[in-house]
Amino acid sequence: DMAVGSITSADFNNAGTATISLSSISNNTPTGIVWTVVVQPSTTGSLQLQIPSGASLTDVSGNALDTASAITDDTTITVTADVTDPTLAPTDIVDNRSGAPIPAGDLVTYTVTFSEDIDDATVTSADFSNGGSSAITIGTITATSPGVFTVQVTPTTDGTLQFQVSAGVTIDDLSVNSLDTTSAIADNTTITVDAVDPTLASNDIVDHKGGGSINQYALVEYTVTFSEDIDDTTVTTADFSNGGTAATTIGTVTETSAGVFAVHVHPTSTGTLHLQVSSGAVIEDIAGNTLDTSSAVQDDTALSVNSVADMTLAPITGTTAHEVGQ
Repeated sequence: DMAVGSITSADFNNAGTATISLSSISNNTPTGIVWTVVVQPSTTGSLQLQIPSGASLTDVSGNALDTASAITDDTTITVTADVTDPTLAPTDIVDNRSGAPIPAGDLVTYTVTFSEDIDDATVTSADFSNGGSSAITIGTITATSPGVFTVQVTPTTDGTLQFQVSAGVTIDDLSVNSLDTTSAIADNTTITVDAVDPTLASNDIVDHKGGGSINQYALVEYTVTFSEDIDDTTVTTADFSNGGTAATTIGTVTETSAGVFAVHVHPTSTGTLHLQVSSGAVIEDIAGNTLDTSSAVQDDTALSVNSVADMTLAPITGTTAHEVGQ
């Protein structure tokens, strides 16, 4: 067990050719047997740490280490000059959403890959910002491998997200060469942040019959126009029903343009036809915001469905005979 006060930076030097400084010396074990010495070379050459001849190191009982000759590390490290600044290309800032629109409040994880190993102590949340228009919060930053960091970002308002390393920040490699941040380094992809839920008004559910009466089994095509583009994979026949009294069959549902759907409906009994988006249906815009279906969204027009048996033919006032083929 070595006496703590007897071990100082003066007890170490370099047997090699590089100029060094000792950053810290610390005791790693309760017994004081193992110590860590942090060395920073400042010039090129070789590094071979040693306890020089004549150094005075004693244990807790006052017994001195024999330093009649220097005690030298059996490993020599070659120190080369790193005068190259780290770089970061816009294409090396990559989000995990493939650039697709997202709703406000969703977490985006960016992978930021520098050209070389970076001193992770110089990378903090203060180094990053949004080059777009959304307000953001920056969460956990993790060094996943040399020079590679993941950064968690959450946009909190409507707008755009273009993640960037801010202008003027200091990010260093292990040789204290600095990233050039005279200008911000922005991701080459901009994400749309949509904080607005889609809507559907009753008068935006329109039948092609112009209201009025229809016959049982007749095809009715509805045009359903949402307030914005909708993820068509979230719109199915199960999302629609009849708010009237007639039994119905919902046929095909087709997106004809952004946010506009054609819905085919067949009434199979008499009564009324009042197409609606059912309460509880889950319909989302392309960013994942959801239509409010806490109540059904119902067409503002009801069609009367008549029985086929009620159909009448106009009187036949005459006949005309034709030869086959005429």
